[in-house]
Amino acid sequence: MAEDLAAGALSGVVNNFCTLPFDVIATNNQVRNLRHNKRGFYAQYVDTAKLVRESGGITSFWRGLLPSCLLVVNPAVNFALFEQLKVIYVSSVVAKSVPRGNLTGSASAHKLTALEVFLIGATSKAIATTISYPLIRAKILMMDSRRQKCLKTSDGTSADEQLHSMLGVLYEAVSAEGIIGGLYKGLGAQLSRSTLAAAIMFTTREKLLGFRV
Repeated sequence: MAEDLAAGALSGVVNNFCTLPFDVIATNNQVRNLRHNKRGFYAQYVDTAKLVRESGGITSFWRGLLPSCLLVVNPAVNFALFEQLKVIYVSSVVAKSVPRGNLTGSASAHKLTALEVFLIGATSKAIATTISYPLIRAKILMMDSRRQKCLKTSDGTSADEQLHSMLGVLYEAVSAEGIIGGLYKGLGAQLSRSTLAAAIMFTTREKLLGFRV
């Protein structure tokens, strides 16, 4: 298991390094109100890439790399929570219907319904996303090249270097919007998407595993 987790984490880091520039361009294309909306699809992204490069050089395409790499632990946390919640739920359900001496065998043999798996999967993803959301928030803030302009730190110096660090962008966000707004702004929208996707994925996975001989 340790080797699988290490291999998964390493592949996630490599994947993030290779694909983050595309994520940065897509994010900036979404948040900017550009005047070339009537241009072709690819032309818009080329223009956005030029603006990202002008804001901070070639390294601008890898803003948010650290939180992106740290977020590779999210699936591991999600799966661990799912398995733990499943054990807790099954044990609590079986405990009400069988003698205490037969609890272990009955719990291992208990089959969850699709609705039960769906709800447990959604719950585990909601918890994992809430725990890791400050990293997601830092990643988005770091990728937004507009934040590199006209920002000053408390001593009046340029905030450019501060905004290139994960803790720097979070500190600036908390200072401007408070702890909840700074760290968890947009959490509701993220949960509505990620929990549904995870619930469907876990339900499909559990039902497919049930077909194994």
